[in-house]
Amino acid sequence: MKMELNKDQQRYLSSTLFGYEQTLRFALQVLDSKNENGIIYSLLFDMNQTTKNDIRKVIEQELEHIATLVEKYNLRKKEINMARAVAARLSENWADLIDSTSSGLKNYGTLDVNKCEEYDRFIDEMAAKALYLAEIFSQDDRLENENTTE
Repeated sequence: MKMELNKDQQRYLSSTLFGYEQTLRFALQVLDSKNENGIIYSLLFDMNQTTKNDIRKVIEQELEHIATLVEKYNLRKKEINMARAVAARLSENWADLIDSTSSGLKNYGTLDVNKCEEYDRFIDEMAAKALYLAEIFSQDDRLENENTTE
């Protein structure tokens, strides 16, 4: 016998399962990833293949459990607009870059103000590019929606 859920309960359960599914799918990506060297970071993931396979089995079972709950309780699928997701992250990056100018760094110690101009210009340019990219991703979304309504 199935428990009945009202709309608010369905929305809450959907949100919970959405977060769990995202984490599980991220874990699958990590299991398949190789160590990566970026410019300012290195991603390391060292785990033996047997453990990876065991984890993968558990994740696949959990994804099946999520699918069962979604069907059983008639939960709606959430559509995520990736252009908006990228725009949001770029907007956060823009704010972080603005906070990283010399005036923001002064909160962590003294700086020679005579040597900050070039640094601030470089950070300001990066912040402007992050904002520009965020606007493009947001604009592209609006243009796509306009084109689909014609």
